[in-house]
Amino acid sequence: MSIVDYLKQINRAVNDGDHDAYRLPDSEQQVAQYLLLYLAGGSRDDLEHVIDYGYRLVNIHLTMNSGLYSDQKVVVEEARRYIA
Repeated sequence: MSIVDYLKQINRAVNDGDHDAYRLPDSEQQVAQYLLLYLAGGSRDDLEHVIDYGYRLVNIHLTMNSGLYSDQKVVVEEARRYIA
């Protein structure tokens, strides 16, 4: 789970729940408007577990079927490779 999931859900909501609208908005301006809309109904603290106050860093939460370190290590290494 990440900020991307929130943005996709908001996009679907403002498009009358259209299943095909579960995607990222088309522009940075739309992202900014969706975040403003979301925060107008709550507080900045609502998103603090997925993005920092300056909107520079994100957290990604995931659930794995395995608790083995060796499996977790593979996921972390692949994530780092993808980010690089």
